[in-house]
Amino acid sequence: MAPAGKRKEFRNPHVGRLTVDHTDLWLSPEPGPRMVTYVPADEESRERLEKLHAIALERRP
Repeated sequence: MAPAGKRKEFRNPHVGRLTVDHTDLWLSPEPGPRMVTYVPADEESRERLEKLHAIALERRP
């Protein structure tokens, strides 16, 4: 199967709206196992994802 993509939007209570491009990469020619990727769709989402990552690191024990 060819990669299938779409745009998704999430709302996070810590950083607000995140827009990402979602792609399914099928690991065989038949439906089954796949790898899913999420890539920031714009600069604002990239910055917000970096901020969310920093928040997660601060909260690690």
